[in-house]
Amino acid sequence: GGGLIASASKDATVRLWDPATAECVGRCVGHMDAVGAVGFGGKTGGRLAAGAADGAPLPATLLSASKDKTLKKWDLSPLLAGGGGGARRGGG
Repeated sequence: GGGLIASASKDATVRLWDPATAECVGRCVGHMDAVGAVGFGGKTGGRLAAGAADGAPLPATLLSASKDKTLKKWDLSPLLAGGGGGARRGGG
């Protein structure tokens, strides 16, 4: 249990997935064009799948890069706290 996978999308969103259930558990909305890259920040470094069997803590930050020439920083704390739905945009 515990973990997230992030995926970039042509629909200008980032989606967060529960690898155990393959369900979308959140979306990051704010880019104006296709998102081409995502990466988790924080203690786990750049792994896309975090909180794996090694017991590594889940990161509270996600970065995304878009064809709209922006880089966005997302606060995943609300999602990780069980709030569901989505993430808040930090800066960028």
